[in-house]
Amino acid sequence: DYAAASAMSGLLMSMYPDSRHIIGGPHATVFGGKLVQEDGWDSAFVGESEISILDFIDEAADPVDGSARAGRIDVTKLPWPDREALDWVGGRVLTDRSQTSSINLMAARGCPYDCHFCASKTIWGRKVRWRTVGEVVDEIKAAMAKWGTMVFRFSDDNMTTSRRWTTEFCRLVKPLNIKWRLSVRVDTPPDLLEMMAEAGCTELGLGIESFDPAVLKVLDKRITPEQSLRTIEHAHNAGIGPRLLLMISTPGEAYRRTVDLNVEALESVKGKFVYASAKTFIPLPGTAIWNDPVGHDITI
Repeated sequence: DYAAASAMSGLLMSMYPDSRHIIGGPHATVFGGKLVQEDGWDSAFVGESEISILDFIDEAADPVDGSARAGRIDVTKLPWPDREALDWVGGRVLTDRSQTSSINLMAARGCPYDCHFCASKTIWGRKVRWRTVGEVVDEIKAAMAKWGTMVFRFSDDNMTTSRRWTTEFCRLVKPLNIKWRLSVRVDTPPDLLEMMAEAGCTELGLGIESFDPAVLKVLDKRITPEQSLRTIEHAHNAGIGPRLLLMISTPGEAYRRTVDLNVEALESVKGKFVYASAKTFIPLPGTAIWNDPVGHDITI
């Protein structure tokens, strides 16, 4: 992603030489001002940048010092996105092709786990910071009233880390008769899946990564293939369409063994999931794999 962003920045700079170019994400958070000094960005935003980017815009008429800008956000004080300014709400996010529009939102930031491939803690930290249930439901109701939106996608890393929060959310959102999608770990309890289904959860992304125990151990995923298979079954039985999220070319992978285990597992749950993807692993700055490639038997 960084290579593509740099290439796009270079192209735009050649077309608009007076434009300013900024970058955020794991690369900016880890390398900060180095990207300004070496790669030609005007500013690199470290961590969460909703506030610092406003300062940058306010200073845009003056010379920019090029230093990295940091910030940690109180998510309870953030305003809702100005979706009207985009003149676009959102497209299809469910495998059900009958839905035409949706809204993307977040309930929390952070994830308490420390998977070796994931840069979530680099950006958000491991402490989960929740918006209030009432505020999230109010945002949903506002979108329903303004755009008639009935489909919502949550972009949280793991929205079920707080059972109390999820239970209250399901209670308040159930009467709205909306459809919603989220991502969860495969160790989510079956009764919680049933509660979510009753409240309108139609699809969920399962962070399976691999059905090879050796890969899961190297990635420090702290799950088993058996858990993944059981949760696919539980979600399917509850009426939720599982979306299976896997990675290939990961540390710990052995070509024939890993491929065979993945294919065998997918065949065993055929017809019980609505989508499966196998994304090529990319090491991200700030992750354990990036910080110790030799220990993970790879070269970056």
